[in-house]
Amino acid sequence: MNIDKRKVDDIISEWFLRLPNGYANVPYTIEEYKVLQTILAEKDIKVDTSVLLEAKVKANPGPIVSEWKDAASFEKFLRRYIIGGQEVKGLPGLYTNLSILT
Repeated sequence: MNIDKRKVDDIISEWFLRLPNGYANVPYTIEEYKVLQTILAEKDIKVDTSVLLEAKVKANPGPIVSEWKDAASFEKFLRRYIIGGQEVKGLPGLYTNLSILT
């Protein structure tokens, strides 16, 4: 996809205007990415959401992990991404395995 520089500047300006602080600093928060995603959708610009998530993780992997103080906080973190009615089992075990890796 080819987007000219002015269009990119317009998107970034709109993004910053909609943020509570009026700007965003790297690393961007998930909430900031959601605002950007909304703007892109409004402008009918298709972006794979995994690209945005990957950019978030690459920009700042630390804070996501630092939110996981224990299995309960890990589960609370994941609940933000679980669609209503989905059943997810084994989160404490997953937390244990991930904490070994970090």
